[in-house]
Amino acid sequence: MITDQTILILGAGASADYRYPSGHALVKEICEGLRDPPRSQFGRDLMAADIPENQLRDFGLNMEAAQAGSVDAFLEHRRDFENAGKLSIARALIPHEKEEDLYGGWYPYLFNALNTSINEFKLNKFTIITFNYDRSLEHFLYKTVKNWYGVSEERAAELVLNIEIIHLHGVLSPLKFLYPNGRQYSPAISREILTNAAGNIRVMHEGVHHSVEFKNAIEWLARPDLKNVCFLGFGYHKMNLERLKMRTWGRARIFCSRHGITDAELEQIKRLFPPMPAGPVPPMLQFHYDDNGSQALPYLRSIGILPLS
Repeated sequence: MITDQTILILGAGASADYRYPSGHALVKEICEGLRDPPRSQFGRDLMAADIPENQLRDFGLNMEAAQAGSVDAFLEHRRDFENAGKLSIARALIPHEKEEDLYGGWYPYLFNALNTSINEFKLNKFTIITFNYDRSLEHFLYKTVKNWYGVSEERAAELVLNIEIIHLHGVLSPLKFLYPNGRQYSPAISREILTNAAGNIRVMHEGVHHSVEFKNAIEWLARPDLKNVCFLGFGYHKMNLERLKMRTWGRARIFCSRHGITDAELEQIKRLFPPMPAGPVPPMLQFHYDDNGSQALPYLRSIGILPLS
């Protein structure tokens, strides 16, 4: 059981173990699917969701020519493509919702840390703040809790909902296991599925940083009892860090993975964090480098903030 108040802040790299694309890979997949919309299943699915062929093609061509690092960042400047962009994100990510891809990686390691008696499970002091749209972690926890403890679907959902998972930019529809009007974890695509998922996606110019989710995340990060904050699979974009209002955080230890980040880039990132305040037990700001592909599991094991059950 996690007894020290701990928060994981997830970027796209945290979902890499489960075959979800990085920001660059998502842009590439969408642009390739929209080069000739009527001749690709990707394009036909979006046209069936009432996005005109010429708008889809223009969206793909413009985003490719702009060499965008992420769809979200591109849409922040090109609001004329917002609807096509949200539907494209949903169309690219939903096919990755495959249960067979949820084995291994860092999720079992996390559950091992959360694991305790069924009556104490809700006492775990643990929160997830994620910039990702995917629902893989919630689904993994639900299925694992249900089978580990041998409980009903309702009881499993109740236990998982005790773990707060804050999707700052929205989610590909709530999970049906957890919410009555949600959608099952499934790669199936239809017009209704795409429009519902796109309706739950939010981009920055919609005032996301003023949302209930951001407010909730900032309150969690400012708690005086917060012990550990861990960035996992994160890109450290300046605006994302500023929107989390780091200067209001408590005296937690801060751990930052740095997969794929050069030494020079690391020095720039360090300057984005506020100075560590002095005190008898000062907080720590630590960057750990790992060059083993998807680094989440070895990184978490190396910093030791999740207890072994």
